[in-house]
Amino acid sequence: MKPYNTFNMVLACVLFTIIAGCSHHTPEAADNLAVANRSLIDSLVKGNVSYFESAVDSAKRDALAGGDSIRWANFVAQEAVGAYYLSRPADILLKSDSVINCLLRQPESETRDIILHKAYMSKGAYFSQYNFNPDSAIHYHRLGVEYASRTPDRRALLLALGNLADTYKLNTRLPEAVDYYHRAITQADSLGCTPAEYVSLYGGLAATYTALRDFDQSRIWWDKTMELYPMMIPYERFNNLNNYGNDFYYRHDYGGALKVFRRLDNYLDSLPQSDWERNFVAINLSDCYLHLNYPDSAAPLIEGAMSYFTDTVHHPVAISYLHTLLMRMHLLRGEYGEVENLIRRHPYSDTLRVEQQTSRLEVLADYYEASGHLRQAIDTRRKLTAIEDTLRSERVAQLAAARRIQYEADTEMLRLRAEKEASHAHMLRLWMWLVGAIALVAILIGLMVVLRIRSRRNEERMHSGMIALRMKSIRTRITPHFIFNALNHEILARQSGLPSRLKSIVALLRHQQYVAEELVIPLSDELEFVDDYVTVEQDAVEGETIYELKIEDGIDPKCVWIPSMTLQILVENAFKHGFRLMPAEVTKHLLIEVARTRGAIEISVTSNSTIAQTQTNTRLNPHGTGMRIIMQTLSFINSKTRGGLRFDAPRATDTPWGEGTRATLTIPDNLDLSQLNDQDS
Repeated sequence: MKPYNTFNMVLACVLFTIIAGCSHHTPEAADNLAVANRSLIDSLVKGNVSYFESAVDSAKRDALAGGDSIRWANFVAQEAVGAYYLSRPADILLKSDSVINCLLRQPESETRDIILHKAYMSKGAYFSQYNFNPDSAIHYHRLGVEYASRTPDRRALLLALGNLADTYKLNTRLPEAVDYYHRAITQADSLGCTPAEYVSLYGGLAATYTALRDFDQSRIWWDKTMELYPMMIPYERFNNLNNYGNDFYYRHDYGGALKVFRRLDNYLDSLPQSDWERNFVAINLSDCYLHLNYPDSAAPLIEGAMSYFTDTVHHPVAISYLHTLLMRMHLLRGEYGEVENLIRRHPYSDTLRVEQQTSRLEVLADYYEASGHLRQAIDTRRKLTAIEDTLRSERVAQLAAARRIQYEADTEMLRLRAEKEASHAHMLRLWMWLVGAIALVAILIGLMVVLRIRSRRNEERMHSGMIALRMKSIRTRITPHFIFNALNHEILARQSGLPSRLKSIVALLRHQQYVAEELVIPLSDELEFVDDYVTVEQDAVEGETIYELKIEDGIDPKCVWIPSMTLQILVENAFKHGFRLMPAEVTKHLLIEVARTRGAIEISVTSNSTIAQTQTNTRLNPHGTGMRIIMQTLSFINSKTRGGLRFDAPRATDTPWGEGTRATLTIPDNLDLSQLNDQDS
């Protein structure tokens, strides 16, 4: 019935097949590459074209620098996807050919074949969507199926089969389309696909049977398709409702077709910017009304659609079809003069689509008979009969081919079933001999596994206890050093007549005793410890010392847990290996910043200690004890939390006060350290 169809097979072809990627090195590398590919496609879908292009260029350069041609080809394939999104047909062809030419020279591998499959899918999409070369489109989609079948990726094969079936259907090679739709559905069954994943397969197969006029089969598959209607996305609902209405129309059930097209028209009320679709449906509704002899109902719909497709979106095929509907409407009203004028202004042409030719010839034949032009009526009927005979012959041949393909498939299934039953009988005899041995081996293995699990758990408990004791020992080794410094500061202060820092010293010792006993503490306690330490240590440093603490709004230090003594050790290093050795006239700056960045809390310690920066670049010496405590503590915590904490050791950097050092501790938001003290104990 329809003069054209809105279903875009190629969109599904490219967007759903050229997304995942893999590497020929390790499973970990393959996972990383797949994540990178998904990130690229997500950025493209969200319209971030500049990020997509720069990220792909960077990834290609890295692949070339590492001599990894497989990885390079993967990202060129992503460029082919981007070219499709951005409607750049020349780039689709160029990028696909680049991938194919590169990989065909590579040794066979699963990774190579899956990327080749994607490249051939892209090239097939180019010939379907932009070059309109059906033979080439089918050729490259068949190659896509061939390479997908060489890999263990069964989902890639499913998509390739579906794309090839769509290509055959759109090029009216209907028996082949039926065959590949059935193969794709069988593959989807084996994968345990979700119901929503069957929408395009069921709908495509149902529409193919409609085109073959095999209405017994089309009814079966349309029933299956419409059961999935709640799971369809908008464009799937539009296309399936439209094709479902066509099935009723071609069965000459115009009332049923009208009911479906009304449902489609009502659905469009919920979609924004659907003027094209609404006028498209108006043509279908008008045709049904005219076949049901309701010309007055069809008239306003025809007028509105004619105005839209003439003035707003010029579409010659739709306009030609509307002229046929106008002729039929005036004929039903007995307005022969209007029909004659339309025939003269818009004569019949054998260049029209077959469906339009038959519709126009039916109207012309009815008009010539009703107006007494019998010779013209006979000639028109002959043309109509010739076209219908040709179509009928083609449909009979296509239907016979489809039946033959189904018969061959059924025969093959019976043969495989017989072989399977014979093999099953043979295996049953083997099992009777092996079942005893297998049971005995299973029992022995089970006992070994249980014993091994128990042994491993004991080892893990002993290992954790040893590590915990060792960490406590390391943390408490620093205690004499703290006490010596604190008392020395107080003695110097009293001898020089400076204000007493006894209160700060006492607070420092109390805090030190507390933090040395805990694996992790709140950030607020650590900052109090640092504040007391800086208060005492400032007196031992010549010249001015400026200490700043900056905490970003919204961060509560009482709710942030960090490894104990981490900040104190960094601050101590700044004083011991930097500030004490700097000239008195140089102002010493120390800055602690707490900020939120990318789902984590970042705590940094920055100073203008140039001596510390040169020494911390030599494998963390000479102040190695403190840094080893930090690194071993973090290693222990990460072993218990399966990673997460990140630490950038003190290194040279540019500070607001010139050259200096900076160290950073990063704690992810999803990492809860507050329970570690109980576990450690």
